[in-house]
Amino acid sequence: MKIHTQLQAPGPAKSSNSGLARSDSSGGRKAVADGPTPAPAPGPAPGPAAPPATPSLSLSGDSYTDSGNVSNKLIKFNVTVPSSLTAADYCLVNKLQGHMKKADGTFHNVRMYGSVVPFNFASEQVDSVDADPIYWSDASQRRNYTAESGGFSATDDPGPPGHSFAKGDEAKVKFHIGLYRTADVPTTTTGTLAAAPISELPWQYSVLADATTGALSHPVL
Repeated sequence: MKIHTQLQAPGPAKSSNSGLARSDSSGGRKAVADGPTPAPAPGPAPGPAAPPATPSLSLSGDSYTDSGNVSNKLIKFNVTVPSSLTAADYCLVNKLQGHMKKADGTFHNVRMYGSVVPFNFASEQVDSVDADPIYWSDASQRRNYTAESGGFSATDDPGPPGHSFAKGDEAKVKFHIGLYRTADVPTTTTGTLAAAPISELPWQYSVLADATTGALSHPVL
């Protein structure tokens, strides 16, 4: 009789990934979970710092009032000082350039740095009756301003004696009023000032009396 040889049934197929790490296996997933924690995404950059508080300068009354042969410009310099600052740390300096001339060609006189001189200044210089360049200074103190709510003020009313103009007289004066740190302004000047203003504004006093009629006009300089 023929004997049939019994064949052994094949075992389960061996995984082709045997011996290889797999990230999708339970062990592989655990290994990934135990790895380094990713760094968090950076937050938004901080915004720019607020600008430091600073005082401001403005003008009012920058207009002429004429009556007959008289011309006034009562201008006011207004300084606003933030509450976090000290008003005494700031001051005004006025500068001028130009002349006040009579019809005969001579100049009116003006007191400048303690001396009386012809009102005829070809170059811009500090406008001060005494040697201290600070506007409205006197022998008793440097600052003599009018205290205002939130700051201080000063005024000017330039012009010839009595602010009156004979026929043919003229005033042609350009000004710059500047706001400065008091500590930056020296106690004496001969006309120049090296300190830089925090802010500066132009204004002018321009009056022409017609040589025939005496009528007043205000040409822009």
